[in-house]
Amino acid sequence: MKILKPIFSRVILAGFILLVFATASQAQLTNVVGRFMRGTGTNGNYMCEVIPLSSQQGVALPAMSFSIVGTDYFPWNATGGTLYYYNATNPVNQASSITGRILANEPMVAFGARAGGSPLYFGQPYTFGIAAGFPNGYTNSLRIQVYQKSDFSLVNSYFISIPDPVSNTNEWPSFLANGYSKTFVTNGLSTTISFNNNTAVWGITYYSFYISHIADASASNYIFQVEFAGFTEKGPVALNSFPIAWWSRLYTIEFQARNPWRSGFVDQPQFAGQPMPPGYDGKTTDELLTNAPPVTNAVTLSPSACTNLDDSPELRRHPILDQFVSDMRNDPIALAGYVQNRIKLTDAIALNDSGSINDPSVNLGGVNRSALTTYLGGEGSPAEQCALLV
Repeated sequence: MKILKPIFSRVILAGFILLVFATASQAQLTNVVGRFMRGTGTNGNYMCEVIPLSSQQGVALPAMSFSIVGTDYFPWNATGGTLYYYNATNPVNQASSITGRILANEPMVAFGARAGGSPLYFGQPYTFGIAAGFPNGYTNSLRIQVYQKSDFSLVNSYFISIPDPVSNTNEWPSFLANGYSKTFVTNGLSTTISFNNNTAVWGITYYSFYISHIADASASNYIFQVEFAGFTEKGPVALNSFPIAWWSRLYTIEFQARNPWRSGFVDQPQFAGQPMPPGYDGKTTDELLTNAPPVTNAVTLSPSACTNLDDSPELRRHPILDQFVSDMRNDPIALAGYVQNRIKLTDAIALNDSGSINDPSVNLGGVNRSALTTYLGGEGSPAEQCALLV
């Protein structure tokens, strides 16, 4: 016993020393889940914010970095110039001056295994919430910078127009018809942006967006950096050194192939409770019945287009539906049987309200529920049940 006690003490001491060194080595990068913010004060309207919504873990980056984080992981930011972010707690007028602003040369957060976050896999959607003020020009406020992994060279700079009912009159009807969303693809990355700012989201009364990314194998060689040029009544959210309004560096994302021996269930988003589409959040039953976002009608599509996913809101993919298909072993007969036996038929007919007595009185109604809503609600019209089957 006297011999074992000193040995046991040494083991405890050695373990403590290893723990201290391990903790110190990880202090530079912190892998966390939650809201990432750049700014001061308590008002989110004057901050840049990134909110991961698919349980993905990101690495919070230091604002100013010329260490291993900047030079080895994101060198284009460390050498691409310092940006100056609005400082809400500084009373100095910052509308057109960098004086009193927050200095930063890195994005707020990095997602992907290379930088230390949870791995993001091909073919799986990941959703983020972002906010950085009002769009500073609706045609080029949202930007995705595409960098080569091998040498960190810039290979593409992709601008995404944000629909606006005043300045984008041609694009706005299509945006509404697709459930307040639009999708674009660059370098193997498919990105869907959606927003409906009738109500405040995440405590932010200025613009806030949902951005969903899904990548294919051709995106494996790239690092994608999402940026947003916004402003408030106090001035631009970010300025460069000239000073000119600039794009806030929000987050980077990188994708990889899933290990063949790893179960797909492990990386599926796991939800607590019933998810709700953002357009339904905070609305009463009467508001949902009378003010549903307009969507396209699946029965008006050509037959060849009726199996194209993510081109219309009723045919939108979702992890819950993907998981359900997997649980049913991808059996089309079982899936068809589920829809027929478990999804209640509702709104089978629609009355014609045009007032003309010569028109037919029985018509096919429009689409008010997406495939996900039909599945979660357990009921749907014939067209909506067809969309769920697809």
